Amino acid sequence: ALIVLAAQPEPFDVCEVHFSGGQSIQNVQLAQSFKQIRRGLSGRDDIGAGMLFVWDRAEQRAFWMRDTRVPLSVGFFDQDGSLFALEDMQPETDTEHRSGRPAKFALELAQGDFARKGLVIGDRLIDRDCRPAN
Repeated sequence: ALIVLAAQPEPFDVCEVHFSGGQSIQNVQLAQSFKQIRRGLSGRDDIGAGMLFVWDRAEQRAFWMRDTRVPLSVGFFDQDGSLFALEDMQPETDTEHRSGRPAKFALELAQGDFARKGLVIGDRLIDRDCRPAN
């Protein structure tokens, strides 16, 4: 008998992310491989503390919410880590939410969490301390 093992999804590291206004968010999942970025937070009912997307270079970015069940907001950050755009995104939609200019980082949080954490346009992502997830 042939036994086929399903490929386990690539695990996400988790980070403590620090911002110029003194805010920090713990246990943010880190998406940096193509597969992790493509999967994002889709297919989950619990998004935890959110997800930080990191690319090698700043480029135009687009996010959508296909197969994503939780209302999210995405913040786009430039090469220097400055937050320059925020977009609210509705669950289970194919609407593209574009960065409008080159982004090197994007942060997805539960809708309303940017305001709750006091993160506003112009704040900078200044540091991230990441470790492998358990």
